[in-house]
Amino acid sequence: MDPQQLDDAIAERAEAAFSFLERLVALAQHGGPCEHEAQGVVEQELKRLGFEVERLPIPDADRDRPARRAFPSSPTTGRF
Repeated sequence: MDPQQLDDAIAERAEAAFSFLERLVALAQHGGPCEHEAQGVVEQELKRLGFEVERLPIPDADRDRPARRAFPSSPTTGRF
């Protein structure tokens, strides 16, 4: 790809990319765990870009893994 074409493609998509990032940052500014909400924002963006999104539940066996216990305030019930 020619460098000018690349610059043009980036400029064309910049506003949508910044909008997506602003939505993610806004979630973090509200405080508290926002992983579930962030997953929703990412899902919407991926769908907008034409991807098919499938949410998979967290298996019960994974809920008690050491990595999950490191964040006990972040429940996994009903999470994807």
